[in-house]
Amino acid sequence: MVKRRKSPFTADEWAVSRFKIKYCLTSQPKVILDSEDAARVFLRMWDEDLMNVQEQIGALYLNSRSQCLGFRLISTGKLNLTNLDTPLLLSCGLLCRARSIILAHNHPAGDPTPSRMDIRTTLQVKKSIELVGMELHDHIILSQDSWHSMADARNFIPTWMSEQAR
Repeated sequence: MVKRRKSPFTADEWAVSRFKIKYCLTSQPKVILDSEDAARVFLRMWDEDLMNVQEQIGALYLNSRSQCLGFRLISTGKLNLTNLDTPLLLSCGLLCRARSIILAHNHPAGDPTPSRMDIRTTLQVKKSIELVGMELHDHIILSQDSWHSMADARNFIPTWMSEQAR
Protein backbone atom coordinates (compact mmCIF):
# COMPACT_ATOMS: atom_id res chain seq x y z
CA MET A 1 0.00 0.00 0.00
CA VAL A 2 1.38 3.37 -1.02
CA LYS A 3 0.60 6.30 1.26
CA ARG A 4 0.40 9.74 -0.17
CA ARG A 5 1.66 12.73 1.66
CA LYS A 6 -1.36 14.68 2.87
CA SER A 7 0.49 17.30 4.87
CA PRO A 8 1.06 20.73 3.33
CA PHE A 9 4.32 21.05 5.32
CA THR A 10 7.62 21.41 3.50
CA ALA A 11 10.66 19.23 4.18
CA ASP A 12 12.31 21.99 6.24
CA GLU A 13 9.44 22.01 8.70
CA TRP A 14 10.12 18.35 9.48
CA ALA A 15 13.83 18.85 10.14
CA VAL A 16 15.06 18.02 13.63
CA SER A 17 18.18 18.96 15.59
CA ARG A 18 21.39 17.07 14.88
CA PHE A 19 23.89 15.82 17.39
CA LYS A 20 27.46 16.95 16.94
CA ILE A 21 29.97 14.74 18.71
CA LYS A 22 33.58 15.83 18.87
CA TYR A 23 36.64 14.27 20.45
CA CYS A 24 40.11 15.45 19.48
CA LEU A 25 43.26 13.66 20.55
CA THR A 26 45.74 16.52 20.84
CA SER A 27 48.92 14.86 22.08
CA GLN A 28 50.75 11.56 22.24
CA PRO A 29 48.81 9.49 24.79
CA LYS A 30 50.55 8.80 28.11
CA VAL A 31 50.64 5.19 29.27
CA ILE A 32 49.16 4.66 32.74
CA LEU A 33 50.89 1.62 34.26
CA ASP A 34 49.76 1.88 37.88
CA SER A 35 48.00 3.98 40.50
CA GLU A 36 51.04 6.21 40.93
CA ASP A 37 50.95 7.16 37.23
CA ALA A 38 47.22 7.84 37.46
CA ALA A 39 47.57 9.95 40.62
CA ARG A 40 50.37 11.96 38.97
CA VAL A 41 48.12 12.76 35.98
CA PHE A 42 45.13 13.61 38.17
CA LEU A 43 47.20 15.94 40.37
CA ARG A 44 48.54 17.65 37.24
CA MET A 45 45.04 18.13 35.78
CA TRP A 46 43.21 19.03 39.03
CA ASP A 47 42.40 22.65 39.86
CA GLU A 48 44.75 23.19 42.83
CA ASP A 49 42.75 26.22 43.94
CA LEU A 50 39.73 24.00 44.60
CA MET A 51 41.53 20.98 46.14
CA ASN A 52 40.82 22.17 49.71
CA VAL A 53 37.63 24.09 48.92
CA GLN A 54 35.11 21.77 47.31
CA GLU A 55 34.80 18.17 46.29
CA GLN A 56 35.13 17.29 42.61
CA ILE A 57 35.05 14.10 40.56
CA GLY A 58 37.21 13.53 37.49
CA ALA A 59 37.98 10.63 35.18
CA LEU A 60 40.80 9.37 33.00
CA TYR A 61 39.82 7.34 29.95
CA LEU A 62 42.19 4.62 28.72
CA ASN A 63 42.37 2.52 25.57
CA SER A 64 43.17 -1.21 25.53
CA ARG A 65 46.93 -0.45 25.69
CA SER A 66 46.51 1.64 28.88
CA GLN A 67 47.15 4.84 26.96
CA CYS A 68 45.32 7.81 28.43
CA LEU A 69 42.88 9.15 25.86
CA GLY A 70 41.85 12.09 28.01
CA PHE A 71 40.72 13.66 31.26
CA ARG A 72 37.25 14.99 32.04
CA LEU A 73 35.99 16.81 35.11
CA ILE A 74 32.67 15.08 35.81
CA SER A 75 31.23 17.15 38.66
CA THR A 76 31.92 19.87 41.19
CA GLY A 77 30.04 19.90 44.46
CA LYS A 78 30.13 21.27 47.98
CA LEU A 79 32.73 21.22 50.74
CA ASN A 80 32.37 17.49 51.42
CA LEU A 81 29.95 16.16 48.82
CA THR A 82 29.46 15.94 45.09
CA ASN A 83 27.12 13.81 43.02
CA LEU A 84 28.59 11.51 40.41
CA ASP A 85 26.97 12.14 37.03
CA THR A 86 27.14 8.54 35.79
CA PRO A 87 25.57 9.24 32.37
CA LEU A 88 28.20 11.93 31.70
CA LEU A 89 30.99 9.63 32.92
CA LEU A 90 29.84 6.85 30.59
CA SER A 91 29.05 9.02 27.58
CA CYS A 92 32.55 10.53 27.63
CA GLY A 93 34.01 7.02 27.74
CA LEU A 94 31.86 5.89 24.84
CA LEU A 95 32.69 9.04 22.89
CA CYS A 96 36.44 8.44 23.00
CA ARG A 97 35.96 4.65 22.66
CA ALA A 98 37.67 3.97 25.99
CA ARG A 99 38.29 0.46 27.22
CA SER A 100 38.64 1.47 30.86
CA ILE A 101 38.15 4.35 33.27
CA ILE A 102 40.08 5.53 36.30
CA LEU A 103 37.92 7.63 38.59
CA ALA A 104 39.16 10.20 41.11
CA HIS A 105 37.74 12.62 43.61
CA ASN A 106 39.26 14.88 46.23
CA HIS A 107 38.70 15.13 49.96
CA PRO A 108 38.98 18.83 50.85
CA ALA A 109 39.45 17.99 54.56
CA GLY A 110 42.82 16.44 53.65
CA ASP A 111 42.37 12.77 54.64
CA PRO A 112 42.24 10.56 51.50
CA THR A 113 40.85 7.54 53.38
CA PRO A 114 37.68 6.30 51.61
CA SER A 115 34.36 6.59 53.41
CA ARG A 116 31.69 3.89 53.31
CA MET A 117 29.84 6.05 50.79
CA ASP A 118 32.98 6.24 48.61
CA ILE A 119 33.24 2.44 48.57
CA ARG A 120 29.51 1.96 47.92
CA THR A 121 29.55 4.51 45.07
CA THR A 122 32.63 2.85 43.56
CA LEU A 123 30.95 -0.56 43.51
CA GLN A 124 27.80 0.91 41.94
CA VAL A 125 29.67 2.81 39.24
CA LYS A 126 31.80 -0.27 38.52
CA LYS A 127 28.60 -2.15 37.60
CA SER A 128 27.41 0.70 35.39
CA ILE A 129 30.74 0.90 33.58
CA GLU A 130 30.77 -2.85 32.98
CA LEU A 131 27.23 -2.71 31.52
CA VAL A 132 28.55 -0.65 28.60
CA GLY A 133 31.59 -2.88 28.02
CA MET A 134 34.26 -0.91 29.86
CA GLU A 135 36.15 -1.57 33.09
CA LEU A 136 36.84 0.52 36.19
CA HIS A 137 40.57 0.22 36.85
CA ASP A 138 40.80 2.33 39.97
CA HIS A 139 39.22 5.03 42.09
CA ILE A 140 41.79 7.42 43.49
CA ILE A 141 41.08 9.81 46.34
CA LEU A 142 43.20 12.95 46.28
CA SER A 143 44.15 15.44 48.96
CA GLN A 144 46.58 18.34 48.99
CA ASP A 145 49.52 16.24 50.22
CA SER A 146 48.59 12.60 49.53
CA TRP A 147 46.37 10.18 47.65
CA HIS A 148 44.74 6.76 48.13
CA SER A 149 44.20 4.05 45.51
CA MET A 150 41.05 2.07 46.25
CA ALA A 151 42.21 -0.73 43.92
CA ASP A 152 45.63 -1.04 45.59
CA ALA A 153 43.97 -1.08 49.03
CA ARG A 154 41.46 -3.69 47.81
CA ASN A 155 38.50 -1.46 48.70
CA PHE A 156 37.11 -3.00 45.50
CA ILE A 157 38.69 -5.47 43.09
CA PRO A 158 38.84 -4.31 39.48
CA THR A 159 38.19 -6.88 36.77
CA TRP A 160 41.75 -6.63 35.43
CA MET A 161 43.21 -7.40 38.89
CA SER A 162 40.94 -10.39 39.45
CA GLU A 163 41.96 -11.77 36.03
CA GLN A 164 45.68 -11.42 36.93
CA ALA A 165 45.12 -13.45 40.12
CA ARG A 166 43.93 -16.45 38.11
